[in-house]
Amino acid sequence: MDHPDERERNAAVEVRAQELLFARKLRTALKDKEIAPARYAEVEDACGFGPGTIRMMIGGNCFPDQSSVQRLANYLHIKPEDLWIG
Repeated sequence: MDHPDERERNAAVEVRAQELLFARKLRTALKDKEIAPARYAEVEDACGFGPGTIRMMIGGNCFPDQSSVQRLANYLHIKPEDLWIG
């Protein structure tokens, strides 16, 4: 049987893996849509995000909720599933 500390550590590793996968998917989607970093503020404004949010997301430092993923997907004209893990 797993020790509680080991389960917590494994859960934290899994969450971090999901965060990094989301970051990679978002970076790819932005690149595919030819949205350069100079246009991130445009995406943030359209999605109702604060300044710097896109950079934090693609850096793996900000993990959005489903509502934010839906707004990003709408803006990028892709399915939320193309970004979202869960």
